[in-house]
Amino acid sequence: MLQSKVVGALLLLALNGLSGADAKLAGKVSVAKPSEELLDEDFFDAVAGTGTQRKLTLGLCQSDCDSNSDCSSGLICWQRRTGDPLPPCCSGSQPSDSRDFCVPSGCSSGGGGGGVGGGGDLSVDAAFIACFSGETVVEVFDRGSIAMKDLSIGDQILSAVNGNPNKHHYQPVYSFAHYHPTRMAKFLVIHTDDDSDLEITGDHLIFVEGKSNPVRAISVRPGDRLAPSGTTVTAIGETTKPGIYTPMTPDATFLLNDGNVQVSSYSAIVQSANEEYATFRDGTKVIAQHTGIHMVLSPYRMWCRATSSFKCDSYNEEGMPQYVAGGISFLEKVDQQPQWFQAFLFLLAFPFFGTLIVLESIIFNGPGLVLLMGLGAKVVFGKRASS
Repeated sequence: MLQSKVVGALLLLALNGLSGADAKLAGKVSVAKPSEELLDEDFFDAVAGTGTQRKLTLGLCQSDCDSNSDCSSGLICWQRRTGDPLPPCCSGSQPSDSRDFCVPSGCSSGGGGGGVGGGGDLSVDAAFIACFSGETVVEVFDRGSIAMKDLSIGDQILSAVNGNPNKHHYQPVYSFAHYHPTRMAKFLVIHTDDDSDLEITGDHLIFVEGKSNPVRAISVRPGDRLAPSGTTVTAIGETTKPGIYTPMTPDATFLLNDGNVQVSSYSAIVQSANEEYATFRDGTKVIAQHTGIHMVLSPYRMWCRATSSFKCDSYNEEGMPQYVAGGISFLEKVDQQPQWFQAFLFLLAFPFFGTLIVLESIIFNGPGLVLLMGLGAKVVFGKRASS
């Protein structure tokens, strides 16, 4: 069976769940609605022989989730800050820290708490808060090093040519998958041996040596070497701050930390054991997550690059373009459909978007663009000559 949200993503979005073991009992939170069942909130278990811990799938009113992918099917991650009350559909003593709880998507707000940033906002899946902090520095042509929060559509940002650390070029930012200066988000802080830090959300995709495709940032571990420079991860921390930004470029990649780290413009759709690929439930690889999202965004990308439409610089209250927001809405509907229907949609979507991305390459890559311009000129001047 196709994992949650894969087919929906391949149909419309270009910006879940495996079943987990039972969480071990510790403290408990009683549920006010829709159930009075007592559920445990601590959800870590030791991984034998490693000295590390593994996060398990959380049930109703269990904590501490980081995104919707940490929660059981049908639940979302209710984000809190220190001092916020429990979600309205959970009851019990208020935690003194900022732990987040898994709740039903219909859990109504009762003041405080809610989606990332509080205010009871649960309209957008927290797993799609995948981006960079405003302080993240990018290299911009003719502007030098600037903070992500100061980046604009049309700016040319540094990228690697086919991942080659010795070949760089600049690509235009044609839109932002997320642009919200005040929205709160949790970021991983990835420390590297070149004394650089990278603030990135856990579901965002990043390139790591030894992987053919970018992987979720939350899967990165100390000792991993980041592409393309091979800089080594020394430690990983966490911070919460306002401001989320995800610039999108034509090839959906760009470089950070003085060109040492290559990242994707996209976030992971499927949070599974395989961090590179969307997979069927039996583990069969379907498509690299980065590639699948890139295919689906082709119509939006072509529109933005060809028209410079204001819609490509227009964002809803969640900080997303309408194309992306509409895709998330479509995802949620497809996610409720049976396996055969999802498989059918995938079979339709793959050749459709595959054809579009080939067309995009022909139009916007040098020779194809020149050829189309030549054909257009011939048509125009041919009509004038005959008139």
